[in-house]
Amino acid sequence: MIAVLVSVVNDPPQDPPILDNAVGLLFCVLAVVLFLPPIMERLRIPGLLGMILGGFLIGPAAFNLIDGAGLQALGSVGLLYLMFLAGLELDLGLFNRNRGAGVRFGLLTFAFPFVLGVIAGLWVGLDTWALVLIGSVWASHTLVTYPIVQRRGLVASRSVAISVGATVITDTLALLVLAVVAGGDSQANPLVTLTVGLAVLGGFTLLVLPRAARWWFKNQGQTRAARFVFVFMAFLAAALVAEAFGVEGIVGGFFAGLGLNRSVPNGSPLMEATEFVGNSLFIPFFLISIGLLIDPGVMFQSRTLQVAAAFAVAVVVGKGLAAVIAGRLSRYSWNEAGLMFSLTLPQAAATLAAASVGFAIGLFDEVVLNAVLVVVVVSLLISSAMTQFFAKRVPVPRLDARRLGERVVVGLADEAQAQSLLPLALAIARSDAGTVNPVHVIATELTAVSRSATEMTAALSDVVAAHGGEGRPVVRLDQTPALGVRNAAIEIDASLVIIGSRLRRSVTGWFRDRSAEQIVAAAPVPVLVIVDLPHVRRVVVPVYAADTLDTAVITSGVLADLAARVRVQWHCGLLVVAESDVPDDALTDFSGAQVERVTQDPVAWLVGNVTDGDLVLGATGSGATVIDGAYGRLTGTPGVGLAVVAGPGQAGTGFAPGLPSPFLVEE
Repeated sequence: MIAVLVSVVNDPPQDPPILDNAVGLLFCVLAVVLFLPPIMERLRIPGLLGMILGGFLIGPAAFNLIDGAGLQALGSVGLLYLMFLAGLELDLGLFNRNRGAGVRFGLLTFAFPFVLGVIAGLWVGLDTWALVLIGSVWASHTLVTYPIVQRRGLVASRSVAISVGATVITDTLALLVLAVVAGGDSQANPLVTLTVGLAVLGGFTLLVLPRAARWWFKNQGQTRAARFVFVFMAFLAAALVAEAFGVEGIVGGFFAGLGLNRSVPNGSPLMEATEFVGNSLFIPFFLISIGLLIDPGVMFQSRTLQVAAAFAVAVVVGKGLAAVIAGRLSRYSWNEAGLMFSLTLPQAAATLAAASVGFAIGLFDEVVLNAVLVVVVVSLLISSAMTQFFAKRVPVPRLDARRLGERVVVGLADEAQAQSLLPLALAIARSDAGTVNPVHVIATELTAVSRSATEMTAALSDVVAAHGGEGRPVVRLDQTPALGVRNAAIEIDASLVIIGSRLRRSVTGWFRDRSAEQIVAAAPVPVLVIVDLPHVRRVVVPVYAADTLDTAVITSGVLADLAARVRVQWHCGLLVVAESDVPDDALTDFSGAQVERVTQDPVAWLVGNVTDGDLVLGATGSGATVIDGAYGRLTGTPGVGLAVVAGPGQAGTGFAPGLPSPFLVEE
């Protein structure tokens, strides 16, 4: 689209470029990326403008160093990559909580510039269809300044989340207007065509791509390179599918990011590789390609500047009003509203596409087209400066309630234990687009080490990859395994710790272990201890009245969350066993579960009713008076899995001292 606009505005240069080859093009582009942003930042100018200026300097309107068509092709891929990253990094939970605000802002930031753009078009003297098209031109926007908030760590901010969502709304509506205007003589109904295109695109990106990613990661994509190539190919495929059905490729790129959002967790090695390639190469390609549009001889004419001034007022005032009104309705701060405005102000991709089509079908003359170019440059100047300004004043979001699967740490003794614990850990992490981080501790008290840290790290990486997960295996040296797991959890900023028990099933009171108590007492997050994990057919959760006064207050939410995730992973049943005097509000978190009220001794009920394939999942803590006895008697039941969750920092669990550690270290 950028190439089309450049070709209709500027005649191709008579002289060939000085560096008329791929090597020269890449050299000039990388030189711009390397040197101009730091220079601009030293002058207190956003570095993003340095890349746009660099595109002008190396382009045909200035020094004519490179072939503009080649850079435009790379720039179009960079734009797709930018929208793909926006969808990939979008916090879906945050957006769902703010989807009303996102839809409202999307409609407002389309409507206000559209109306003001029509008024400006009337002043310019445009016809009816031209008025409709010019309104849609200014209603859309492109997330050109997204890298600024990305570097500031504001991707999880609510103002950024709804701005990203609003981008899809405005660009889709602008695309619909463009389809109606450009397809006026076509037999096909553009509304039907666009609806079908979005339906096909949604099915491909939200249904096919996630399943294909899980299959590839688990069966073929065992290396980081193979996974990255799949991810890169996926968003290109989505763009091709979108364009095949009359939808802009940038919408396809964004939808591909949404589809792979949970398969590529934030903070994972794959996400880091994806961001690195995008921020280092492809997104700079797009920004530099915008600089090719700047031609002072064409743009800075009296009539062009007058028309551009009218359009600039329409887009700046329209986007500003939408951000202020939407921000105040959602009770956002002024800085958040300012960030919403600065993110949705830039005019580039959809704007240039609509303007080029309008010129091609005779609705716009050269004055209007050149004025569009001026407004594009002006909007980029204003938005980059304002994004830099407001991004420094919007606090980096810190979530008070961590999602359980955000960063799961799994304490492992060996690869065999990894095979049993990692599927559950991955099931917990996947629903939150989280990472699984295996931890193997080499205790200083040991006299011999069977495998080197490098070998063990590679082995654990292979196991994680074989299960289709993403994370960083850690092999660390510490005084004891318990201290090693606890310290690793703190360093990784874990959301959940999973450890496995290695006690034989004939031992009574398997959870009375000093090492487990040390981890539970020191961990700032819940700890899940697994004694056995069979093929789960039913999850049984005991809830006792004696525990609801203390333990359940702390861990009932975690207990219900874990039970729901296990249920989804293995498509099994969920039974909550509660004493008759347990209040109903203590069971509200267990939605969709079968509830069994018992009046007899709860330990006796569990021992007499659990069967092969049951996983008994309970909570323990200073208020747990029954669970230890129940688990001690259930260790002799064949085929029954046992797991217990303790709340963060729960000391005083009554564990008896003197027993050896039942996990992490071979006895």
